[in-house]
Amino acid sequence: VKDFDYVALGHLHGRQQAGYEHVRYCGTPYKYSVSEEKHNKSITVVAMTEKGTPVEVSFLPLTGGQDVRRLKGKMEDIISLATEENRHDYVSITITDEEEPYHFREKLKEVYDCLLDVRVDNNRTREKLSDKSAEMVFSSPMEAFEDFFRAIHHVDMTGEEKEVIRIILDELQEVDV
Repeated sequence: VKDFDYVALGHLHGRQQAGYEHVRYCGTPYKYSVSEEKHNKSITVVAMTEKGTPVEVSFLPLTGGQDVRRLKGKMEDIISLATEENRHDYVSITITDEEEPYHFREKLKEVYDCLLDVRVDNNRTREKLSDKSAEMVFSSPMEAFEDFFRAIHHVDMTGEEKEVIRIILDELQEVDV
């Protein structure tokens, strides 16, 4: 590579040189993942003169209309951070309220229209994650669904809700999915 004045290596998501100043990845023009939240996107401009002369590398910053951001905190605080300028950004949100707000995804969607994902990080979720030794064993798909429903809604299913799920599970069994 020392014989080349400049080597363009395609792209990684973040611009970077590869061993030598004249061997570079340009980076992507847009943020494609929340992991790129802190990336400064740009166009790499390479000025070349005569053969053997070091190239001059500069960067033209790129900013799009929508950013990619992570937000973490209590529901009320996250909603209060929304402004007309940032409410259209792509956001990954982690709610830390101990008492999970009712219909929190729907409430967040009213404020942030490009929700990538919403997570809950509180004592209940950390306790569930840390309890790796407790393997969940269900005798039936119905029992698994009832447990899932209870975990999400914090109440047991009504008789009518159980009947709807029984019908769906029976239909699925007939189709042999």
